[in-house]
Amino acid sequence: MRVPTALCLIVLLVVAPGISAGDRAKETDKHVIYYNAIQTSTLPEEVARAYNITRSDNRVLLNIAVHRRNGDNGPVPVEADIEAEAVNLNAQMKRFRMEKISEDEAIYYIGTTRISSGETLDFSIRVQPRDSDEHAEIHFRRQY
Repeated sequence: MRVPTALCLIVLLVVAPGISAGDRAKETDKHVIYYNAIQTSTLPEEVARAYNITRSDNRVLLNIAVHRRNGDNGPVPVEADIEAEAVNLNAQMKRFRMEKISEDEAIYYIGTTRISSGETLDFSIRVQPRDSDEHAEIHFRRQY
């Protein structure tokens, strides 16, 4: 059953250690975009196996979920077109091929890239929810 796997990834998205809540969500008029970038070595084995992700201190997983605001009914997951890349301090580009994951009512996107120990990455993410004309640009820095 994949529901526990999806829940585990969502939990990692929301509660990864050392990252403030403001660093994990971008709000627009109609949407909230949740994101996180973690070393794959922190993934539980069953999650990594379920998604064919190599667990390593030298790999980063980028995880993104997009929710449409829905008033009192709570947020609704929506599909999005996502472009993501990161640049290290040596100006080397790392592109993420984002894969859509749909499980039950959850929709999220994951992608990985290789890193070096101690590497700092400047992330640039463009999110275009498919149910809207608005888009969001997300920029953040992480050292691994």
